[in-house]
Amino acid sequence: MQIVDDYRKNLEESIIAENPQISAIDLKIEVFKRFYKNDFSEEKKEDIIKGFREYYSKLVS
Repeated sequence: MQIVDDYRKNLEESIIAENPQISAIDLKIEVFKRFYKNDFSEEKKEDIIKGFREYYSKLVS
């Protein structure tokens, strides 16, 4: 969906502008947190973020 892709790109650019040194995984996590801030409990979001970090660490090692 073009609208979602455009929103995501703008969101990523905004996050990078706020934190130019952000890592790729932290950028993905920040996008997730902003996209889904009202869709999951804090506990569930932390579980998902933990999963992101575990998955990403396997990709880069």
